[in-house]
Amino acid sequence: MPIQSDGSDDTSRSPIFVGSTQLMTPEGPLPLQARLQANTLAQAYVEFPGAMRKALDEMVAQLQQMRREQGNQQKETSRIIVPGR
Repeated sequence: MPIQSDGSDDTSRSPIFVGSTQLMTPEGPLPLQARLQANTLAQAYVEFPGAMRKALDEMVAQLQQMRREQGNQQKETSRIIVPGR
């Protein structure tokens, strides 16, 4: 909830809701966080599952892209150049 510098409520600004959770992996917990498009706590509660699913899908897509880039980089560095061929 927005507050002013003296600690009182700042009604001129809208609250910001952020959802966070963790995914358990063999390497340990993986944090997942997303801003919830909501103006009330009730709306944030409804928005939470969809926002976490979208954040998870985006993270998986980024990891797949990183794997592809790493695979391409390994192919380029693993070429053996034989002199005279």
